[in-house]
Amino acid sequence: MDLKITQQFGQIGINYAQARMDIRTGQADMQLITAPPEMEIKIDYPRVHIDQTQALADIGYKKVIALEAEQAHEGQATVLSGIERVAREGDSLARSAGRGTALIADIAWQNSFDNRDYNVAAIPHTPPKIWFTGGININVRPGNVRLQVNPNFPEIKFAPGKVNIYLEQEPLLKIETTGTYLDLVI
Repeated sequence: MDLKITQQFGQIGINYAQARMDIRTGQADMQLITAPPEMEIKIDYPRVHIDQTQALADIGYKKVIALEAEQAHEGQATVLSGIERVAREGDSLARSAGRGTALIADIAWQNSFDNRDYNVAAIPHTPPKIWFTGGININVRPGNVRLQVNPNFPEIKFAPGKVNIYLEQEPLLKIETTGTYLDLVI
């Protein structure tokens, strides 16, 4: 006798729906706030100052107050010098009483000549005073930059997927006998 085996594999069916995700985003709101730097420049233009008071005084061009003081000093010195001379001559005359007129002639002879000493010099003796004023003053105030950000968070919509698994075809195993003969082996 023969055996006839019929076999059929089972089949699985799968139905699924894909998961869906929808993401919507907008750009962040950004605001840039700037304050520009500022620079302030103050210029005091240079000036040259020349004081020729002493140099002019050396060559004879004095201011009124200085001239008055000098003339007063010279006048006082001249008067004192004259008083000294007269006193000296009087003392000489008193010591030489009885010498006669020769002493008076000697005194007259000494007073008749100017015994000044002359010298050559460059004037003015004092150079003028020179100084400078002025300059630049720079004041800097730094600027700044500020960034303000308001984020827009994403909007997310999510639908989960579905998976459905089922048995689409049953497995089959069928065994049949064919023929009429039976072999027996003993």
